[in-house]
Amino acid sequence: DGCGVAGDLVDNGQTGFVYEVGSLDSALKSVTQLLENQELRKEMGEKARQKILEAYRPDQFADSIVQAFSQIAAHSSF
Repeated sequence: DGCGVAGDLVDNGQTGFVYEVGSLDSALKSVTQLLENQELRKEMGEKARQKILEAYRPDQFADSIVQAFSQIAAHSSF
């Protein structure tokens, strides 16, 4: 299992690499691939940027914040 939110944000092999915490061999392999392949770096970077722009549009972010506060207010006792 990946660590933190990276597993949700990164499509392994498409927008980056996900590997087990403490897996030095996997991390080294991923970094080496990126260092040796300029086209892969560019492609992954573009895909990652597009994914973030789509997932975190300001209007969607604002809506999710309003929804979260609405849920908190609905369940609060004050």
